[in-house]
Amino acid sequence: MPIFIHSEQKLGRVGPHLGRFVGPKTHPHPLPRAPLTRHRPIPAPDAWLEDGSPLIDRFGACFVLVRLDAQPLDASALQTAADKRGLPLDVLDIADPEIEELYERRLVLVRPDGHVAWRGDDPPADATAIIDRARGAATPRDRAKLAAE
Repeated sequence: MPIFIHSEQKLGRVGPHLGRFVGPKTHPHPLPRAPLTRHRPIPAPDAWLEDGSPLIDRFGACFVLVRLDAQPLDASALQTAADKRGLPLDVLDIADPEIEELYERRLVLVRPDGHVAWRGDDPPADATAIIDRARGAATPRDRAKLAAE
């Protein structure tokens, strides 16, 4: 098993990890290439933010919608749907090109456990269905509709 080196800025040690090479800005959880509707949830990739803190430290208290772009997309539909369902949702804007490349999508919904619940390059057509699915309340028909998108 290969050994990957973490950024000495925070971890200062060498350790074995599954995934890909980990450089000073990234951690070993690449996102799958296929749509997430066909995969189990995966951990959100981690990276160092400009203030020197790890991105993953921003997850955990509630759901987080990460908006990755110099000009963040409108997330009001997702915020309204989350409010309607009583789902706590924070919005985190990141304008770092390296992190944008790591996440591969402009909108990423991260669960409190740090796993990606949904991602896309545009706001979803049915934000309530996305929120329901993320909180585990989507019906089979809703899931079939989402899988077709």
